[in-house]
Amino acid sequence: MLKRILEFTRKNVNKFKQFPTKFKISITFFGVILLVSLIALILPIWPKVNYVLNRPDPNKFEYPISYSNTDIQLTDTEVLKPMPTENRLVIPRIQVDSEILESETLDILDQQEGVWREPFTATPDNIGNMVIAGHRFQYLPPNTSTFYNLDQMQIDDKIMIIWNQKILIYKVHSVYEVTPDRVDIRDNSEYSHELTLYTCTPIYTSLNRLVVKAYLIE
Repeated sequence: MLKRILEFTRKNVNKFKQFPTKFKISITFFGVILLVSLIALILPIWPKVNYVLNRPDPNKFEYPISYSNTDIQLTDTEVLKPMPTENRLVIPRIQVDSEILESETLDILDQQEGVWREPFTATPDNIGNMVIAGHRFQYLPPNTSTFYNLDQMQIDDKIMIIWNQKILIYKVHSVYEVTPDRVDIRDNSEYSHELTLYTCTPIYTSLNRLVVKAYLIE
């Protein structure tokens, strides 16, 4: 079979060499345009394609943790990531592993790769609601700092916050959409330690906000 394919390729290459130069240039130009067009079409949806192909384990973490919850798993000890010095957000379900950036405005996300903790919202070592925003699509995939697949989050999914080199595990309790004026997503709730993630939706627009809320379990 391989021999036939090689023979077919050789014959067609020889035929192509016999074509006039102008024709060969036109064919090559058309091929390049077609390739670029295909890349332009596939690139914006590649994070979704990659997600479907890989189907990440929503309970598997790549950091050295040990908790009583039996559904929390670790990767092979030989490939565990070292404890980072910076604060990070880790979401196995959607393959997010991003630095939590501190700044007065969301503009920091246009200058650095990461997610943004809104100022004046809680931190894990204080009671309240910690609010984190991220771009839906900002960097060329694959990338672990965008909320492209945040719509894939499900109730009871685990989220890790690494804060001051301490690990905290949260469990998702709600996923929903709101209009941009719904500032109440930042309010405190019945959960003493809550985590709120949000991003724009539908994808490539800023019409609404997709919100994921979780509470501290460990």
